[in-house]
Amino acid sequence: MKWNKIKNYVSSLFKTNNSHHGSYSAVLSCIVIALAVIVNMAANALPSTVKNIDISGSQVYTLSDQTKKIVEGLEDDVTIYTLFEDNYTDDTLMQLLNRYKDLSDHIKVENVDPVSNPTFASNYDAESLQSGSVIVESSKRYKTISSSEIYETSYASDYSTTQSFDGEGEITSAIDYVTSSTLPVLYYTTGHDETTLSDTAETALTKSNYDMKSLSLLTEGSIPDDCGVLMILAPQSDFSSDEADLVIQYLENGGRALIFTSYTETKLTEFERILENYGMKTSDGIVFEGDSSSYYQSPMYIFPQYGSHDITSDALSSDTPALIIQASAIGQTDVRSSVSLTPLLTTSDSSYEKVPENGQFQTAEKEKNDTDGPFTLAMLAEETTSDDQNTQLVVFSTPYLVEESFVSRYNISNVDLLVNSIGYMCEHESSVTIEAKSMTTETITPSAAAVSFQALFFVILLPAVLLITGIVIWVKRRKK
Repeated sequence: MKWNKIKNYVSSLFKTNNSHHGSYSAVLSCIVIALAVIVNMAANALPSTVKNIDISGSQVYTLSDQTKKIVEGLEDDVTIYTLFEDNYTDDTLMQLLNRYKDLSDHIKVENVDPVSNPTFASNYDAESLQSGSVIVESSKRYKTISSSEIYETSYASDYSTTQSFDGEGEITSAIDYVTSSTLPVLYYTTGHDETTLSDTAETALTKSNYDMKSLSLLTEGSIPDDCGVLMILAPQSDFSSDEADLVIQYLENGGRALIFTSYTETKLTEFERILENYGMKTSDGIVFEGDSSSYYQSPMYIFPQYGSHDITSDALSSDTPALIIQASAIGQTDVRSSVSLTPLLTTSDSSYEKVPENGQFQTAEKEKNDTDGPFTLAMLAEETTSDDQNTQLVVFSTPYLVEESFVSRYNISNVDLLVNSIGYMCEHESSVTIEAKSMTTETITPSAAAVSFQALFFVILLPAVLLITGIVIWVKRRKK
């Protein structure tokens, strides 16, 4: 009997209005909590590009099209090991790596604590790597990246420093390196007062995973079999007859070469013989641009027009100009019909060529005896040999294609042209030319007018509007 009373009492509680409202509230609360859990689980499953929007000034976390092309095309598994002590990871680097994982199932990221696992780095001959370094590994090979390579610090003449984040450039280059079937070797000739590549250009080639070696033709007496591209960088003294014969024989057997030429009053007969064997000859003057919209500051600093070719396609699509400095014209000579010539860079119809007197020009203006343009400033020669080998020769008629003072300061395509030329000849399509991104915090300083407006709005106008609104509402309620 007592149990029935208790049962009836409890039943009566759930028949009241309060009990109904309480039940609805409880059910609704459960639904809201369940939805929150589901939404959080779904959000965690989203890719990093959706979860973490890149609002950094230099787009530190945004992956370039080059990276997407390389990573999305992976066929080999790649493991990226980060070396961080537990609870001391680099959020910037880890956010970037998460975006790599989102691009491909072939990418795996794993952190190794160098304190609790001190022998791990020794497995990669990398005992000197400190916390913050990265190891990228595939079944073919591995590559180590130190923290100082990821975060670059540069020093100005006034002792100020700027820091750049090169995480994407280094990691994408490492992925390309560890998955590439072959790694091309570039040989550059020495012994003829050749120019040297700028730091920016050399870094770009290193990132593209080219191995660069010097070559003395006189000492070696041959061009190595593993030569991917032979580079002759604006010699100031002539080749010997034997050296020129070695280069010509190498090219006629399906070799590939990149050549810079330079204006010089010294006659380079044997060097020119190499070019003439493929229908090219540089002029004795310097090209000036007469169209003011096609040069930078000086008529000798030319913005050339691009020819249509794979080498120039990236620059064309991005609308990034090249800057060609103190170049000679590349003319065409009679050559066998099997050689095809493709202009890569040309000047406008307003250009002209001047021949210096005693190494100097009296004026930069066009004179009566100057030769009219247009002119070719870069040329590609190709020939299919009798044994179906494809000879390729790219010539730039300036020693300043990758001059450091220009390529590091201006948004120009010169380094890309260098890398793309070598990549085209080596059939190395995944060349990496990703620049470091600035980590310098930009301070936004508002104008005096903006400061005055903000003070007027927040100190006077907004409080006044709120006060008047409150008074109006109070008066209306009083009248009811």
